Amino acid sequence: GKADGKRALLRPSPALIGAGGRGYLQTILLLYLPLMYAALRYVDCTNVGDGIVVMTSNPQRRCYTAAWNSLLPLILIVALGYGLSVPVALAVFLRRKHSQLDPIAFGSRYAFLVAKYKPELFWYELAILGRKLAVVVAVCALQSPTVKATVVALLMLALRAGAAVAGHKPYVEAHHNVLDALTLDGSVVLLWGG
Repeated sequence: GKADGKRALLRPSPALIGAGGRGYLQTILLLYLPLMYAALRYVDCTNVGDGIVVMTSNPQRRCYTAAWNSLLPLILIVALGYGLSVPVALAVFLRRKHSQLDPIAFGSRYAFLVAKYKPELFWYELAILGRKLAVVVAVCALQSPTVKATVVALLMLALRAGAAVAGHKPYVEAHHNVLDALTLDGSVVLLWGG
């Protein structure tokens, strides 16, 4: 009696485990951009003149030295592992759950991932992750702050133009499509305007 009651309290319910998993997944997706930048900031170097190139996040450390190069493979493996594992795991997860569940159960259980998109574009969160990854790679791959801002702004503008031409309008609510477009446009203005 009493021992069974204690065991039942200590055993989490499947609903609680599912809710925890969905919360964890939502957190990973929310933090994808800053975590990808953290993983790649080692290669985010800035040319400060006179042939001196330093890490943007740690200006005391020079880039392209023997010590910097010795850590580069490990940094890239970790960044590549994280950068690809999240989208691949999400793609496998969404595809599996989409095929296992009926549309209503899928939409209600994973609303935080799919409810804002049209049902046939349930995978569109992957496109958003791709956009975030492209921005981080562009920022980290270029040395000059002006070039970084210009390239990222051009990238955002190209993505914006591509989305307009493609006419996806992936969000169910029209105002979400407008907000997404305005966010990209605002990013271009901010990056070009400083």
